[in-house]
Amino acid sequence: TPTANGFPWLARLSGPSFFKMAAGAIYTMVGADIPFVLATFAHQSRKVRMEVVDAVSGKSWHRALELEYFGRNSTSTGFFALDWDGVTTAGNKAYLVPNGSYVLKLSVLKALGDDSNPAHWERWDSPAFTIARP
Repeated sequence: TPTANGFPWLARLSGPSFFKMAAGAIYTMVGADIPFVLATFAHQSRKVRMEVVDAVSGKSWHRALELEYFGRNSTSTGFFALDWDGVTTAGNKAYLVPNGSYVLKLSVLKALGDDSNPAHWERWDSPAFTIARP
């Protein structure tokens, strides 16, 4: 459902505030200069997943996040800030994603959804952004 702020967003934290970022945003992955996805959850979710994909080749860099039984926002103007530190996982293996251009793919399985039914998932792709570590 659309929100007053137009979530979800690709965002940057600056001081106590988040700012919506457009395609082409650059993150150094130093300190708080990391990408955030801001999203409102009107209902509880069975699963929330965030995958990292190379924006040029389409290659998956695995999962940045997977949470089960995720709660909902307590207010209509509330949101969750999901951060990504540049590391992904596949099984028990961790990967440091190299400098390059990426998209974060957020997938949310509805509360009573069937994991294998594509109609039970809601999806959103972030604008492409660049990791440029010093």
